[in-house]
Amino acid sequence: MRTTLNKGFTLIELLIVIGIIAVLVAVLAVALLPWLNKSKPRATKTLLKNIGDAVAGERVSYSETQFKKDAGPLAGSTSTDEKKRSSQILVFYLCPTKEVWEKAPTYKSRSYDPKLPPEQYKDMLDSTSEKLPFFKDAWDRTLWYKIDKSGRFYLWSAGADGQWDNDDDLVYDSANSTVKEYAELK
Repeated sequence: MRTTLNKGFTLIELLIVIGIIAVLVAVLAVALLPWLNKSKPRATKTLLKNIGDAVAGERVSYSETQFKKDAGPLAGSTSTDEKKRSSQILVFYLCPTKEVWEKAPTYKSRSYDPKLPPEQYKDMLDSTSEKLPFFKDAWDRTLWYKIDKSGRFYLWSAGADGQWDNDDDLVYDSANSTVKEYAELK
C-alpha cells in the first residue's frame, strides 16, 4: 500500500496565517502612530535649539547687508522668498559646505572650519537646488531666521500645518534660549 504525503499548506491555513499577520500589523500601527506623530516636533525642536544656541554663541546678528559683502557673487544665488533667504544666510555663516567656503570672499584666506559640520546636518539641509542650501525642519519646510529691532532673534518652524504665525509653530527665542510653541510667545 502506497501513501502520499501532502506537503504544504491548504488554502484555509494560508488565509488564517495572512489574517493573523494583518491583525498584528494593525495593532502595531495603532501603537506606533502616536509616537511617530511626536517625533517630528521633537526633531524640529532639537534642530532649532542646536542652531539657535550656535547663533547665540556667536553674538552676531546676521544681516543681509553684511551677507552681501561676505558672500560676494554667492549672494546673488539666494532665494527671492524672504524666509528661505534668511535660512540660506544662516547656513552660509554656520554650516557652509567646502564648495561654498571656497567661493565666498569672507572665507578665502581661512582654512575650512565651519561652526556646525554640514555632514551632521545633512538631513536638515536642502541643497537640491543650484541656490545656496537652507535649513529645513522635520516636515521638510524652510526654517525662518528673524531679527527684531532690539537684536533679539528667532528661529521659526511653521509646524505640522505649514502655515506661519499660528499655534503649532515652533520658535527658538534668543532672549531665553528656549524653543516654544508660538502660542506660548504671545
